[in-house]
Amino acid sequence: GMKGTMADYQIGAVAETPIMDVYPYSAEPNDKPEFDPNKA
Repeated sequence: GMKGTMADYQIGAVAETPIMDVYPYSAEPNDKPEFDPNKA
């Protein structure tokens, strides 16, 4: 039962914020040139 719990916890934690926090910036780098280190 440990495997199922670990997978559930990781997926839930990752889909809770990290994805939402990274996607906006990575998906629209042109919309936020100030936060784009690649063009700096």
